[in-house]
Amino acid sequence: MSHPTLIFVAGPANTISVWAEFRELLAKRSGRLPSVSFDRTRFGDQKVYISDIRKLREQLEWVPKVGVEEGVRRLIEEWCVELVTAAAS
Repeated sequence: MSHPTLIFVAGPANTISVWAEFRELLAKRSGRLPSVSFDRTRFGDQKVYISDIRKLREQLEWVPKVGVEEGVRRLIEEWCVELVTAAAS
């Protein structure tokens, strides 16, 4: 008997706008507002991407363990560790 293959797309339970919201989180954590510049959209650029985790939640009872703010905090910590390590070598 053949069993169907299930495909899951994992991502955050919520979405954020990279520069409308993520930029503010980076500023809150780093103490500086990152500068940003925009260029023209290139062929093949994805204007919007949203991960829908409903199937994961419903069939596997999976939910993300790390929220957006905590994820940004961890990301900045990792960047700092990488910068210090690179500077020391």
